[in-house]
Amino acid sequence: MGSDIGDREPSYRTLNRRRLLATSVAVGASALAGCGGGDGESTGGDGGGVESEASGGDTADDQTDGVSTVATDSGGSGDGCTPAYSDGDSACQQVADATAVLTAFPVAGTVSVVAFDHPCGWQASTTDQYEDRFQANSTRNGFGADGEAYVDVQIRVYYQPVSEGFIDEERTSGNYDDVSYEYDGGARTAIVSSASSAAYGTVAHAAVPYGERLAHVEFVSTFKGATCDVEPRPDYDVVVAMVESLGANPDTTFAFA
Repeated sequence: MGSDIGDREPSYRTLNRRRLLATSVAVGASALAGCGGGDGESTGGDGGGVESEASGGDTADDQTDGVSTVATDSGGSGDGCTPAYSDGDSACQQVADATAVLTAFPVAGTVSVVAFDHPCGWQASTTDQYEDRFQANSTRNGFGADGEAYVDVQIRVYYQPVSEGFIDEERTSGNYDDVSYEYDGGARTAIVSSASSAAYGTVAHAAVPYGERLAHVEFVSTFKGATCDVEPRPDYDVVVAMVESLGANPDTTFAFA
């Protein structure tokens, strides 16, 4: 599937990003997290390959075998935002355009130590099924010309604290670029897979202060069902935009292990 974005700059660089706080949440249809489209595989290129363990389904307050997920739909159904992409465009173009309008991911009252934005129109889900981390997913499924495209960004908040030198150590272990963001009144630096290494997915790492220690936040993207004539793939820009939006979650229930 071709794309017409090869001659465009990534949309997060060219369009003023509107960050809109969701005023209400529409609950998604029932299906367990990890079963909502795609097979969950993801690699982060030379920046650090990983395999997804859940693709983030669309369960509404469902609980099965200790899994608890809450899903919301940010598709303009009462949350005050209108997606920037057009359903008639290619899957690649729709993902590229998605960063033009971001909305707050619903993290209040969850374990997530961070607040962040994600593309308007993408589904939000959270799960506490993992022993080592809390996980959120921003997902869009079943779009593009064939209705088979799937894009997902996992946001993983790990319970084990990390050291002050964690980001520097991770930077030396792969091919990463720096991304700056404002966090709780101060400037911080995260790392993201370099554009040249993000052919199969994008990975980003941030270390954010919580109390007297640092919490590790990881982003992992997956994009399937489309071939984009542009490098890096447009999910790279989505991850960068989400990292740039990082902030403290004042209503977190997070605790270090």
